[in-house]
Amino acid sequence: MDVLNIAPVKFEEDKMLILDQTQLPCDMVYMEMQTKEDVWCDL
Repeated sequence: MDVLNIAPVKFEEDKMLILDQTQLPCDMVYMEMQTKEDVWCDL
């Protein structure tokens, strides 16, 4: 894994992808955000 090329947020094919940082450093997993509720986390 090239740590200099890790993007916390990226857009691909009109989709917003958020890096699941709980999976680091073993895996680089992105979660697809489809709705505003997916993006908003009310803790």
